[in-house]
Amino acid sequence: MNVGLTILYEDLCPEWVTLCREAGIDSLCVHKLARPGEDSLSVLLSELDAPGGRDVIEALAENGIDAPYELHALDHLLPRGLFNKHPTWFRMNDRRERTAYLNLCCSSKGALDELSENTYTLAKRLRQPSSRYHLWLDDAVGGSCRCPECMKRNSSDQYLVILSAMLKGLRAYDAKAEISFLSYGTVLDVPTVKPEEGIFLEFAPMDRDHNLPMNAPGHSQGEGYIRLMGELLKIFDAEKSEVLEYWLDDALYSGYKRPPVKVPFSEAVCEADAKLYRDAGFGCIRSFGSFMGKDYFDLFGEPPVKRYAEIARGN
Repeated sequence: MNVGLTILYEDLCPEWVTLCREAGIDSLCVHKLARPGEDSLSVLLSELDAPGGRDVIEALAENGIDAPYELHALDHLLPRGLFNKHPTWFRMNDRRERTAYLNLCCSSKGALDELSENTYTLAKRLRQPSSRYHLWLDDAVGGSCRCPECMKRNSSDQYLVILSAMLKGLRAYDAKAEISFLSYGTVLDVPTVKPEEGIFLEFAPMDRDHNLPMNAPGHSQGEGYIRLMGELLKIFDAEKSEVLEYWLDDALYSGYKRPPVKVPFSEAVCEADAKLYRDAGFGCIRSFGSFMGKDYFDLFGEPPVKRYAEIARGN
């Protein structure tokens, strides 16, 4: 069982190297919040390329801790400024109007070619040591294309077309590259076609009730997610699949405002959920751990990462 965390780039600090090593965390994914009107990936790339910008990531690697990126990437990989020149590259909304807002038209060969090329360029700039990539759709719901051709596919099937184009670009850089199918936001249905080899499931039930276990009696959201999880695991290899949970996501509990609150980690909820995921056969359990940077360590001391890792493994 692989146990991981996902934290914000700006929360990386030397304390995380020690804590991950002592807790037995296998991977510490690096995330950047997607802010409206801001190309967050360009900001991240500039920060990484600045002096010292990769110091903590390199220290994690030296301690045997993988540090891949988890990023909402579509508005960077297909820049919105291309809309005036290539409107058919972009999706059609419910009013049958082309719009630069969210994702792309997966029936457009030009869009997919541009996406592949730009994914290759991004991989080169990220220089991620891991071959498992998490480059996600835009952070929103309702971002699938409604053009006549795309409407022949459900949201998941559209996503698989997009991921295949991204995987093509990644494999031009890294022949062993794999990419996650993030079950979240726009994509909360099940593919009707078999995913290409190298596309693995990342299951992220964000809008559940985080105060209750997924399988709590009467928890309708949880029941719905458990059904979705079961259907997805008929399509994807469970051992290669990942869970992305929110048990330690302090940005969520802090209302996305700093200073952070002390994370209200519920051992009981985490224990019940982690058992559910282990029993389902997931190869990796991961939780967001955002808003737990140097300011959190200074305010509250060490976050409950060691206990989280023990529970995730069933100890």
